[in-house]
Amino acid sequence: MNDNINLTKNPVKNPVKSSPISNFAFAWSYLKEEKKSLVLALVFVLTNALLQLLTPIAIEFLINNAIKKINYTLLTQVILGMCLIFLIQAGIFRTQVKTVGYAAQRIMMKIRSDLFGHIQKLKLDYFNNNQSGDLISRINSDTTLLDNFLGQYLFSFTSSFFVFLAFGIYMLYLNWSLSLLAFGVVGIVVLISYFINPIVTKINKKGLAINGELKAFLANNLNNYQVIQAYNIQDNLVQEFDDFNVKAKQANFVSRIFVNFFNPIYNLAGNVALVLILFIVFWFKIGENPLYLGTLIAFLIASDRFFSPLRELGTVFGSLSESMSALGRIREILNEPTSDIFEKEISQEKSLQIEGVRRTGGVKKDESNSSNAIEFSSITFQYPNNPKKVLNNISFQVPINSKFAIIGPTGEGKSTIAKLISGLLSPNSGTIKIMDKELKNWSQSEFYSTIGFILQDPFLFTGTVAQNIVYGNPHYEEFATSEFPLSGGEGVQNEKNQNTLIPTLIQDIRTHNLDSIIPNLEDFLSIQVNNNSQNISQGQKQIINFVRVLLREPKILILDEATANLDTITEQYLQQALDKLTNKVTQIIIAHRQNTIKDADYIMEVGGGSVNVRKN
Repeated sequence: MNDNINLTKNPVKNPVKSSPISNFAFAWSYLKEEKKSLVLALVFVLTNALLQLLTPIAIEFLINNAIKKINYTLLTQVILGMCLIFLIQAGIFRTQVKTVGYAAQRIMMKIRSDLFGHIQKLKLDYFNNNQSGDLISRINSDTTLLDNFLGQYLFSFTSSFFVFLAFGIYMLYLNWSLSLLAFGVVGIVVLISYFINPIVTKINKKGLAINGELKAFLANNLNNYQVIQAYNIQDNLVQEFDDFNVKAKQANFVSRIFVNFFNPIYNLAGNVALVLILFIVFWFKIGENPLYLGTLIAFLIASDRFFSPLRELGTVFGSLSESMSALGRIREILNEPTSDIFEKEISQEKSLQIEGVRRTGGVKKDESNSSNAIEFSSITFQYPNNPKKVLNNISFQVPINSKFAIIGPTGEGKSTIAKLISGLLSPNSGTIKIMDKELKNWSQSEFYSTIGFILQDPFLFTGTVAQNIVYGNPHYEEFATSEFPLSGGEGVQNEKNQNTLIPTLIQDIRTHNLDSIIPNLEDFLSIQVNNNSQNISQGQKQIINFVRVLLREPKILILDEATANLDTITEQYLQQALDKLTNKVTQIIIAHRQNTIKDADYIMEVGGGSVNVRKN
């Protein structure tokens, strides 16, 4: 999880709003990719509706012909025919469920992939202003609601609609005056639904948002339980959780009431209409003539079937309202602008070619002619919702293959400059050049094969230390797994390659003169990093971070207080390894301790929004 995620209770300001029309248009953009399956399912739905229509027709025929004339042969034939129709209906329904189910899962897989992929491209500001638990809720819980609707209710809704339409037409054929009475009741229900639905959608969206806040609270505190115990604030957190829990209970209770509002209304409408029809039939004595008895029974059966889909639609509308709320929350993420730092994209093949050139010691034409590794021109930067300009129209150059130190008081912009160099933030104004090329002219893959960023607080994934070291390094592509994909591709589990990873890694670590900073190298690489890397010390995490970055052989290395968690001896060994990179790699060093920057070629002081560069 990104360490910069803000776990406060404040949601994003001015989220992108979504209307029902835009939600349906968005849904259709995915549904149309399954046109073949959906058309086939629609054919099944229509066929099923027509087959259901045969039931009252057959009953009318039986009463008026077979039963009245006591024709047992005809009665047997019609009953057998109806049994055959029921079997065909069951087979069609089973095929329809399978077709729709597979299509729904493919659609949901595409939505989840697009959503997660889009999140990877969002600006860092988005994560700073959003709750991690809420993002997880949107990716997991909200997509599950959408999945349930697509898999269970979408074609239930479609089937109910066509059955409703078919029996409505049949009722008009049997008796148009009684049919108009039933249609009038339906019209009233539709009007009620039309005015209630926006309210239900709004309440559902609020409930989903509160559930997201609750998950954010849980994620924040479960990931920081050591701090909670150290400060003995368990009781306070229990009380805070109870407050969240009460809010969630109230929101979900109100949401359930409104979601289930449609079902009793539609049930009541169907029952009222049936009572009115029976009352009129009794009042006007329709059906006393034996010739009309079959028609009357057929009409009553058709009326029951006419309102039966309407009762089902009550459940469907409740799920539809929840799904539209969830879809709106999903679209708020997908409508967020992605980072515009890197405007150029190159193919993976070209990226690997560049990587190959870099690893063999060659340099690209634009690098060989570069005098400056980094150049800031009139850069201004200000964090959102903060009136203070961290950097105000600053300019400086970092000569290629130099050791460039950045010093200054806490909170004055040292790490901000590092993040601007590494493309994690984009300036409000001005231009940044890396190797004489503006950031927007770099491809992301090419850029991050050139830049190495060692953070003060490294993050480790669940897996072995060895897997963490080679994470994201295309040089170790053969060791990729499904849990640890390398170079952005999909990893394939390969136990044989995993067994040879540690010997290969030991050799590479020794080649890069990094073995001196890791005692018991083989045992260390085999350590299994557990949940939240609690079994690894901060110093060990930083060593892993160093090795991870240095094995990528970057042309520019950024160290943000990188040795703060290391003991003196390990820091000396690491400094010796870094000294061997002098005149080969541009080093940007952010530090407070003087011994860290004593060998720097240049020192830049940061403070008050300005910078001052001097030769050391």
